[in-house]
Amino acid sequence: QKKLEPASSACYCCWRATSPTMLARAPLRLASILLLQPCCPLLIPGLQREYLEGEELPMRVAKLMSTRTLVPFSYYSLAQCTPRSLEAAAENLGEVLHGDRIFNAPFELRLRRPRALALCRLLLDPQERELWVARIREGYRAHLLLDNLPVGTRRPRDGAAPLLERGYLLGAAAPDGAIVHNHLHFTVRYHLPSPSVTTGEAWRGSGRRARIVGFEVEPSSRGYTHAARWPDDSEGEAGSAVDVLNLSPAEVGLSHDGTSPMVLRRRGGKPVELIFTYNVTYALSEVPYSSRWDNYLMLEEGSQVHWLSLCGSLALSLLLASLVAAIMLATVRRDLQKYNAIDADDDLVEVGWKYTHADVLRPPAGPLSLSCALGAAVQLICSGAVTLALALLGVISPTARGRLLTAALLLLCLSAVPAGYVAARLYRQIDGSHPYALIGALSFALPGSVFAAFTALDLVLWARGASSAVPLTTLLALLLLWLGLHVPLLATGASLGFRQPRAEDPCFTNLIPRQIPTQPLWAHPLVAALSGGLLPFGSAAIELSSLYSSAWNGRIYSLFGFLFLTATTTALICAEVGVVLCYFQLCREDYRWWWRSFAHTGSCGLYFFLHAAAYAHSELHLSGPTAIAIYYGYTAAASAALSLVTGGVSFVACFWFVRSIFAAVKVD
Repeated sequence: QKKLEPASSACYCCWRATSPTMLARAPLRLASILLLQPCCPLLIPGLQREYLEGEELPMRVAKLMSTRTLVPFSYYSLAQCTPRSLEAAAENLGEVLHGDRIFNAPFELRLRRPRALALCRLLLDPQERELWVARIREGYRAHLLLDNLPVGTRRPRDGAAPLLERGYLLGAAAPDGAIVHNHLHFTVRYHLPSPSVTTGEAWRGSGRRARIVGFEVEPSSRGYTHAARWPDDSEGEAGSAVDVLNLSPAEVGLSHDGTSPMVLRRRGGKPVELIFTYNVTYALSEVPYSSRWDNYLMLEEGSQVHWLSLCGSLALSLLLASLVAAIMLATVRRDLQKYNAIDADDDLVEVGWKYTHADVLRPPAGPLSLSCALGAAVQLICSGAVTLALALLGVISPTARGRLLTAALLLLCLSAVPAGYVAARLYRQIDGSHPYALIGALSFALPGSVFAAFTALDLVLWARGASSAVPLTTLLALLLLWLGLHVPLLATGASLGFRQPRAEDPCFTNLIPRQIPTQPLWAHPLVAALSGGLLPFGSAAIELSSLYSSAWNGRIYSLFGFLFLTATTTALICAEVGVVLCYFQLCREDYRWWWRSFAHTGSCGLYFFLHAAAYAHSELHLSGPTAIAIYYGYTAAASAALSLVTGGVSFVACFWFVRSIFAAVKVD
């Protein structure tokens, strides 16, 4: 702690989490390493990195990414200007899963030192040239980092401020080849924490420090010629190796006519000379350090338009939900008054949902599967709610690369305690004959299927050489999270649930089930399930569309306030829709409500999948079987998770509703 300096990028919370006292606690050891290493997303005053004039700025390369192929590659997977010694940056679990492979960059930037330099000269052989052309025609963008701030390219919009997109295009497609963006114009914006002189020797002598608040690039293509011979990397003293990066253009006689671009042809047997250059300018900015991410968080349609659309959707959904709740409450109250007013001798007047009192709590088919499904839903709800709350409060920032995903994975494992507890309580209530089978199914069935699907997709990425292909060490870390943290916590929660006494049923259950009357066609379970998921999906469609649009287009999602309102409204609608459909089912004397209450709103995941498929067809323009497998594989997993969450909310509401109304009615 004594070594922590104000200009350092370290954080007290990171030091505290990795201290011997914290790491001595076994359950938190793995959490501390995965979540709080190497840095903390909180912005603590005095700990932001500040630079003196002329000081070298830390620049890194992250990856190459395309929204058409969805396969990220390392920046140096192409023939690029490469530093003599590559230094890999420390990465957390989320960064590795995102495909970031962070290394030092070949560019040399010094604060308030504008310069124009020749980066390097490459001779591309036919294979390297074809790879460059392929990456450019697939729409790949290069992602760079300066002081942990991603480089952005301004895209103009009609009647609105330009949108800052992360990364820059490697080039543009051309007939029988591609145009290479081999010249980069960087603009670095800096902010002075306190008023001071800003120009010339006075600023340099004052010892004032600046903070980086903006990093933009404008790529272009230039066909270069050089009059002098380009130096070789072995022309140092006594034949020693030297670095031939960042040369002065005059040193090699570099020139271009200003009109001819650099074009790479697909075919050709001879090596092609490719020269990269860049220039840097600096601009003083009034944007404070705490707001430097605002330009990256702008919505394409504008925050006001998004807010109005979301408010309209939520207001309509809440209005319909309120009307349904009022009508439902009045109907159930009237039924209870009528049923409780009947004399004990008038048994023949028993009609409607009261007639199912001897069968309504009959254990369903597959009680173990139902308990596992509810446990998985509770686990997803708890982890998602805590992650959303932490992001909403700013404890976990989405601008900290990979930190949100790392926290979500960790919280998913910690949520195994309430998941095991709830699943065990339900299983004990409806069956409880095989407790160890429940613990085994909860521990391995759902997580095992997810892990198997993830491994299959990872093998597809590994076959393509993608940087997002999880290394063996990361795969072992995920396996350790599953077997070393998730399984013990789940077993602990389940054991606590089995120790609780079984709740007393409000009515008895006959040994022989009664016959269910013939149901109309519109009451078919499939019809009810498909119709029940429409209203919850309609209330959440706008925000869900914004969420996965940001995820697949490489934008940073930060609208956690909107997401909280949407999630709350959707949960309320799921509960009401489930209760209403369950009531109608019981009124038709059909007591098989257990699984159907789960399916009534679980179809929301199906509509999400169809919506995502339409979005991919109209917006993403996926190319290649790998992109299709990745997109629809992860979309199917997200749809299944959404089905579990919405179905779980509906089931809990129906479970409470059924027990409440049958506890309030007189049953002989």
